[in-house]
Amino acid sequence: MTAHLTSRPDPKDGRRLLALVAAAALLAGCAAPSASQVASSAPVTTASPSMAASTPERGGTLRVVVDANASSVALRDQGPSFLDPQVGLGPGDFHGSWELARCCLTRTLFSHNGRPTEEGGARLHPDIAVALADISADGLTWTIHLKEGLHYGPPLEEVEITSRDFVRSLHRLLAPGISDASFFAWDFMDIEGAGDYQAGAAASISGLEAPDDHTLVIRLDQPKGDLGALFAEPAAAPLPPDPNHPDAAFGIAEGADTGYGRFLVSSGPYMLEGSEELDFSMPADQRAPAAGIAAGKLTLVRNPSWDPASDALRPAYADRIEIALVDSVEQAVADLDAGRADLLLPAGGNLPVIPRDLYDAFQGDPTRGRVYVNASGAVRNVIMNVAAAPFDDIHVRRALNYAIDKQHLIDLQGGPVGAQVMGHLVPDKLEDGLLRDYDPYATPEGKGDLDKAGAEMAQSKYDTDHDGRCDASACEHVRAVTRDPYDRVTEAVADDLEALGIHLEVEVVLDPFAFFDLAYDARAKIPLYVGLAFMGNYLGGAGYLLGFDGRMAIDGDSGNTSLVGATAEQLRGWGYDTTEVPNVDDRVEACVSLVGSAQFECVASADQYLMENVVPWVPYSQDRYAVIASPRVLTYGFDELTGSTALDQIALKP
Repeated sequence: MTAHLTSRPDPKDGRRLLALVAAAALLAGCAAPSASQVASSAPVTTASPSMAASTPERGGTLRVVVDANASSVALRDQGPSFLDPQVGLGPGDFHGSWELARCCLTRTLFSHNGRPTEEGGARLHPDIAVALADISADGLTWTIHLKEGLHYGPPLEEVEITSRDFVRSLHRLLAPGISDASFFAWDFMDIEGAGDYQAGAAASISGLEAPDDHTLVIRLDQPKGDLGALFAEPAAAPLPPDPNHPDAAFGIAEGADTGYGRFLVSSGPYMLEGSEELDFSMPADQRAPAAGIAAGKLTLVRNPSWDPASDALRPAYADRIEIALVDSVEQAVADLDAGRADLLLPAGGNLPVIPRDLYDAFQGDPTRGRVYVNASGAVRNVIMNVAAAPFDDIHVRRALNYAIDKQHLIDLQGGPVGAQVMGHLVPDKLEDGLLRDYDPYATPEGKGDLDKAGAEMAQSKYDTDHDGRCDASACEHVRAVTRDPYDRVTEAVADDLEALGIHLEVEVVLDPFAFFDLAYDARAKIPLYVGLAFMGNYLGGAGYLLGFDGRMAIDGDSGNTSLVGATAEQLRGWGYDTTEVPNVDDRVEACVSLVGSAQFECVASADQYLMENVVPWVPYSQDRYAVIASPRVLTYGFDELTGSTALDQIALKP
């Protein structure tokens, strides 16, 4: 997401942010749970074991199975965009495809260590770069030096990775037409000249320069302290030149506007099986894909060009990785029990929940394997419009945070295997875990506290007799908009709010895109929304804070659903009685130019301020990601960037 605004943006920029946020929310949506998934609120053990005491040996074949019934469109269809770093990856893909770029098939200028936040997984490290960037005093020029002697995999093993390959990659990512298909393109629009290039008004991006093979210079229109984190996205992976047409603007991807993933050339520790047979003398639309891509299957083998001494982030233990779709979760479990598979991964698209009985079965029998559970970083919320009565009163907003039984909402969405109670707005990984234990409205077991809720309501202007219940007409017939399958969640919220005298009228919008259009339309004056989940595209929290930036409230068409920071003029134009709402633009602005731990700390501070002094949402859960591993799995890693299993971190017993 775009993370910095110094002046009011053009309305089309608001719509661009809307598209990204809506996509993230849709792709992070949850499926209605089955009866076996509606679990009790008994605790679930999270697991992120450290590496074995001694360094495991490399070797073996890691066999991964994915339930074909769990919305694994990308792995099943394997269209042209499958595995394409610029246009084919996003959080709603088969979970592993985004991770396959990070762990296995591509390297980037900077990256992460494939470990959970508590093991440094949110922090940035140099990868192809020699070190983190040199940044000018004004924050506008970033100079990055590349390691020498790194080469692509077959059939381009003689081709060195150079700075021009990153220039080429970003030009393709932001090219007119191609950029519209990318989940990540708009993250890079602060590069000088990117907007003109994307609009077709310039032949190149003026802010990108490769003065020599191992130096990349990036000039920005405005400071962006988390630019380094953006360059850890797979979309910024190097794009090699075409050996037969060295002047081709998009290298081996020339002519493959809908995707070149099926003939991707590796820069990481693995490559698609059969890559050495790729024929780049053929036009892109006539090239045969690598043999490792087959119907419902994907096979990776070691890239002989990769040198482990040059890569401190990817141990790449397995010699071979085989990924296959299976007909059902029952078949996947049978394969695990029979020794035919090592990992059962969620397929993506929907909330990655495994049934609680299956979790219990594996946790209770170590001979079968174990379940690993980590927070994935998607935060689910009840969102209040701070300009709409009765939520224009902070005491009402605080009362909701106390009143809602968060654990009940989690149980309705699959139980504790799929989510955990959340007490603040920003995902833990975007704050380096600084607020992991912070919850200013904590209640016993997350089940709500009506006494505290009533005490807040009693201080509201809508409770004239101060008895803890709203007695104003503004609390009657309060419109609450939701989408399938959040209807039960919203009805549960409505039940909780009845005790405060707030009577919701729940409206379910069946078309998810119609729901997003309505949710981001300030002129609709809807007081409350349920069904929006937010996650970060990359491990930089400043971009996430734009959801509370008043400068994104443009014509009511933006990512700022709560209308925090809207101006009096805007509010009058949209028909609101309220002409003043909280504003945190200065706090967002303060975080944007900061780098590394300073930005994490700034975002955490802004999160605390929002929770205590603005209170625009009721964050009720953070999604969990659960996988089942066989007894052969010796070590396990969880990648915070992609929110999924770090396949390079998995070592197998001999």
